[in-house]
Amino acid sequence: MLRNIVGLFKSRRDAQNTQRDLQGAGFDDDTVTVINNDSDRLDQVFAGAGMQGSDTTVYRDGLRRGETVVMARMDQDAHIERAGDIFDRHQ
Repeated sequence: MLRNIVGLFKSRRDAQNTQRDLQGAGFDDDTVTVINNDSDRLDQVFAGAGMQGSDTTVYRDGLRRGETVVMARMDQDAHIERAGDIFDRHQ
């Protein structure tokens, strides 16, 4: 089962650094998504990940404030912990 890690970043640079570090840690490009100012795309990505409704409200509000969303999808607990460490480092 795929699990999602989602972060909201105040600066685009922090989001891009998170994406870069995730890719450097071996996460494929197709498992890491960065969303800037596009709530329609956010809805599509989240729907594809099984997230909807109130799960997305905080992220949609963040986009309205000019923040950037990063989502990583993975299926192994070790990957989740490693991705969480990368997210924490940049938030």
